[in-house]
Amino acid sequence: MVFRYFIGNLVNPGGFGFSRWMNGFIDYTGLPVLFPLLFCVLFVFLKIFPAGMNYCGFTLLYLIPVSAFRSIGWSSPGYFHLLVLTPLLWTVQAVGISFFGVLLARHLRRYFVAACLGLGIAVLPVIAGTCWWAFYCQQGLLGFLMLFAALIPAVLAIILDFYTCPAEPRTF
Repeated sequence: MVFRYFIGNLVNPGGFGFSRWMNGFIDYTGLPVLFPLLFCVLFVFLKIFPAGMNYCGFTLLYLIPVSAFRSIGWSSPGYFHLLVLTPLLWTVQAVGISFFGVLLARHLRRYFVAACLGLGIAVLPVIAGTCWWAFYCQQGLLGFLMLFAALIPAVLAIILDFYTCPAEPRTF
């Protein structure tokens, strides 16, 4: 994130336990996605953006320059969890949280469904942070399980978007 460049780490990394997980969640996986998403929601609430705003597109548009900047800074060590996994987790969270948010807006009157979707919005960044931490601690099996769990909402969003999109003529 831009602020992290100027002020440094928000949580001091140390060891492989909870402090490293918090460092990965706040500084690498969770906060860079939640920050623009919350600003987009705030701008829609304040009527700066239209009500039908594409939250996923806004978040990903914000994350493109951030990931380009970070990839230049992270390219010297060449770690997998920084160069490949972190942008993938950002994308998965942006698509998944937007997907859950759209479903939540549609099913707000059904309290059980709304509670489950709200839980999905809250758990997805935690799963992404755990995935980053597991790969950092070289626990590959747990990392891949968390990655597949984080990919499920994004894959569902892509499949449902493909099948609900009106047919357009394809030209080759």
